[in-house]
Amino acid sequence: MNFQFLTELPTWWVFVCLLAGLAAGFVLYRNDHSFDGVHRWLRRLLFVLRSALVFFLCLLLLTPLIRTFTREKEKPLLIIAQDNSESIVQNKDSAQYRTSYRQALDKMMSALKEKYDVKPVSWGDKVKDEINYSFTDKETDFSSFFDESDNRYANRNVGAYVIATDGIYNRGSSPLYRETAGKVPVYTIALGDTTVQKDLLISGLNYNKTVYLGNSFPIEVHVDARQSSGATTILTVRQDSSLVFSKEIKISGNKFDQLVPVILDAKKGGIIHYKIQLSAISGEMTTINNERDVFVEVIESKQKILVIGNAPHPDLGALKLAIESSQNYSVKVITADQEVGTLNENNLIIFHNIPSTQHPMTDLIDRIKTANIPVWYILGTQVSTSLFNKLETGISITGNIDKSNSVQAKVNNDFSLFTIDQATSQNLPTFPALLTPFGQFRSTANNAILLQQQIGSVSTDQPLQAFNQNSTQRIGVLCGEGIWKWRLSDYSTNENFDVFNSWALKRFRI
Repeated sequence: MNFQFLTELPTWWVFVCLLAGLAAGFVLYRNDHSFDGVHRWLRRLLFVLRSALVFFLCLLLLTPLIRTFTREKEKPLLIIAQDNSESIVQNKDSAQYRTSYRQALDKMMSALKEKYDVKPVSWGDKVKDEINYSFTDKETDFSSFFDESDNRYANRNVGAYVIATDGIYNRGSSPLYRETAGKVPVYTIALGDTTVQKDLLISGLNYNKTVYLGNSFPIEVHVDARQSSGATTILTVRQDSSLVFSKEIKISGNKFDQLVPVILDAKKGGIIHYKIQLSAISGEMTTINNERDVFVEVIESKQKILVIGNAPHPDLGALKLAIESSQNYSVKVITADQEVGTLNENNLIIFHNIPSTQHPMTDLIDRIKTANIPVWYILGTQVSTSLFNKLETGISITGNIDKSNSVQAKVNNDFSLFTIDQATSQNLPTFPALLTPFGQFRSTANNAILLQQQIGSVSTDQPLQAFNQNSTQRIGVLCGEGIWKWRLSDYSTNENFDVFNSWALKRFRI
């Protein structure tokens, strides 16, 4: 470790301070006869102390700074990730991955520890801090693995990723189009059997986890089949032991996929269990992936939405009409100078241009946070960015708050918190620009960004719409006002409000 001594003035001023201290001691004790009766050593000690005191006082006027330098050697972090999904052991060599393969991987990690800080992890449904070689996870999500790794090791010297996997994923985006933070190199260990086997599976499900009593609701079932051309299977859906849906599916090709919509009725309240199953076909590699379980909560009352605007604005009317288009929600729209009423009866609160300088509403926001009520902030030209930055929403804005910027929406294809239909994805980028507070928008790593800002012809990574879920409260942020124009544009283009309503109603999934 070494250090530097720095001052605001040139270093030679230190000698001036030293001379000032000696001069002060000389003047004070040279002709002072009050010390004639004391020992000479005590007089000299007082002289030194007084000179040192004046010296340090003068030195402080130079605002001294001692800068220290330390150097630590850190081994590069090597992340060895093991795919823990069931597909790894669904082949003839399944026993090998629990015995000889495990020993070989452990031996390799031990050898690498001499030069690297080896971090073993496994992932499938979620990322775990160790490799347990159980191969029991039902899902493989490369996007989740890389996102979690980027968050955990953002400030570490990551040298490389070594990923042991069969390359099969059934959730998230393709790993081929994913870049790691800092473009860290990725090396792979190929596992599993690359031969395409005869197999039938339910590759995905799209459904709402919450529905309302008396409503009909859809479940979209993704049916995939490999090397099964000409076979026939039956898709069934059972509620407890009762059959509620059945459809015969004829497989036309060795690489077959079909999306099957299933419409069900919510006839009773509570948690309803549905078992979705494909009948097995002859010679199928495995039947484990032929069935899935779905749990849907049926709620008997409507969810209440409270919209609070800083001032009257056409966005408030557009939101009210969109919310009322669904019988699952009831909405109340007020301005910031009106009474909120009973706070805890609301399932979601939407703030429009709040907090503002005129209406900071700090106490209300604190009460909402304490009650764990989900919040959606819509930011515009009246919002106070300094007050908003204190709310810990996952979005921060730096810049001139007296200006605004016109931005259009760009759909983030890596967004996986929920799905949006193709019509919404295609129409949102064509809608009119929103007015956002002028500045630099920053998003924390745990944000799920649905829309990004496009300024003219320039695409940016700055968030336009994001969702953040911390330990206590779920938060959504739309960084722009003017969504009433989106509603009019939707009708002008499609002669209905379906795209705008679909976009607005999905906001309540935060």
